[in-house]
Amino acid sequence: MNEYPSGALLVIYRIGLFLLAAYSAVWLLFYYVWHENGLVREVIFLTVLNVAWLVTVVIMKGLKRGSPLRRKITAVWLCMFMLSALWVNSTIYRAFVSPAGWYVIALLLIWLNTFLLSYFDDMPEHIREIQAFVLGISTWVLLYLMMYLLPVYPFALMVSFLFGISLTAFAPLVLTWYNWRTIRYMLWPHSRYRRAFLLGAGISLTIVTCFCIYFGVVQHNIERRYEQLGKSAAVEDPDAALARELSGSFMEKRVLKAGIVYTTPLFCPTNSIFGADETEDVEMCKKGIHDPLVMTAAFFCGESSILQGDKEVIVRLMSGEKLLPRPKFTPPVIVDSIRGRTTWNLPSEHLADD
Repeated sequence: MNEYPSGALLVIYRIGLFLLAAYSAVWLLFYYVWHENGLVREVIFLTVLNVAWLVTVVIMKGLKRGSPLRRKITAVWLCMFMLSALWVNSTIYRAFVSPAGWYVIALLLIWLNTFLLSYFDDMPEHIREIQAFVLGISTWVLLYLMMYLLPVYPFALMVSFLFGISLTAFAPLVLTWYNWRTIRYMLWPHSRYRRAFLLGAGISLTIVTCFCIYFGVVQHNIERRYEQLGKSAAVEDPDAALARELSGSFMEKRVLKAGIVYTTPLFCPTNSIFGADETEDVEMCKKGIHDPLVMTAAFFCGESSILQGDKEVIVRLMSGEKLLPRPKFTPPVIVDSIRGRTTWNLPSEHLADD
């Protein structure tokens, strides 16, 4: 293995760093400033430059085994590939709706750690342990994304010959492969890094498991109580009665908003049954939030048996809104045109009394 890279390859690597910095700046401007309108041409232009840069690197054998800049070039390309995938999701094919706050931070950590891992050998000992810990705690997010996009992979492969940009769907898969090689060859042989990685992976697994169990318990309790209120003759409005009994805790809101605000395996948030009116609950205005924790919990615990409309009424009542009373049921009127009289369409059980 060569100790020092050639001058030409070093220049190409620095050009890649410049492209990554430009890509990051333009993407941030696109996401936070001109999300609705512009910078599409600029992002496409940078994507084309990214592909041209990658082809140049391959021609110059920068990714060949033994190249001193192989790991760093791979990390730069993966970071640009990840930004391309996020841009495609925001503009062309929306596989994910707006991410939850913690999920944005997790993606940022994955992106930053992917780049910094290429400098792993140059980092101090404690920084390496932090990198290993971050890799462990964020690995499940990439595994989740890889599993979530499984149905998209065949379609992405089929249209890749016409639209190569569809290959961005494989970004989580490629990042998972890169992390696996990093764990195998850089972290696992050293006990300190291995322990840091396992600590992070254990913490993340514990958080996901506890969240799913808590979600399932709260959902079961809400459904059972709602069923009891619905069967009680003394309760006129089960939705209002349940809203008064609930404490409005973090998990109760997640359970009730699943399928309304948060996407689930079977439900994608749609328009409110109350229209575009304002609400006391800020999250109710944000239709479509992708939270991997809620998605995973809904997958393992099942969808709620409470209807989506009833759940929305309960959430709004919990937030303090005063909704208009539901209109009472009025039996349909049937006009007998032959006899010229009006009759009620009574339920079948009352016909025997006539």
